[in-house]
Amino acid sequence: MDEMIPELISGALTTLQLSMLVLLLSTLPGLALGWLCSLSFIPLARLFRLFANVVKVIPPILLLIVLYFAVFPLLGLESMSALAVAGISLGLAFMPLQAEAFRLLFDRTQKPADRTGYAEFVRALSGNFALMIRDSSLASLIAVPELFKAGQKVAAETYEIFLPYTFMLVFYLGVGLLVIYLGKVLAWSLLKAGK
Repeated sequence: MDEMIPELISGALTTLQLSMLVLLLSTLPGLALGWLCSLSFIPLARLFRLFANVVKVIPPILLLIVLYFAVFPLLGLESMSALAVAGISLGLAFMPLQAEAFRLLFDRTQKPADRTGYAEFVRALSGNFALMIRDSSLASLIAVPELFKAGQKVAAETYEIFLPYTFMLVFYLGVGLLVIYLGKVLAWSLLKAGK
């Protein structure tokens, strides 16, 4: 049992590292895409919305597999680490969700003194980040040693199923709910400060 805990903690730290990478790689392009989707020039805005919707309906697992096994090798980038490919793939998958959150800030119908849009933006970002943490488990398919992969490895090596999977459940549930709760607290404080 003592040998399980370091492996699971290492996997949890890799999960957090990957989630932060996905947050970074989805937020910056998401900001640009959100702004482009809110342009007053309707044909251009619709084009960017179409792009966002196309990316949004592709399963993240499919993006991960196609980029890792096909696109990056074709570009001569097969030496890129699995963690980096997972970050880029999941960042691309979450970019449209981040764009939707940023569109709340670019909404021209919102009055500047109304902080509802800011509160909704914060709630959307925290919800997206909780989903990023959850979906980091997809990276186990390309051998990223995140928590899900570490838990599977521990279970296979020790034949102990309950402890690693309970640890994973508690981690994903605890961290995800904490992120959502902090987002709600921040959103509530924004609303309260605006009154």
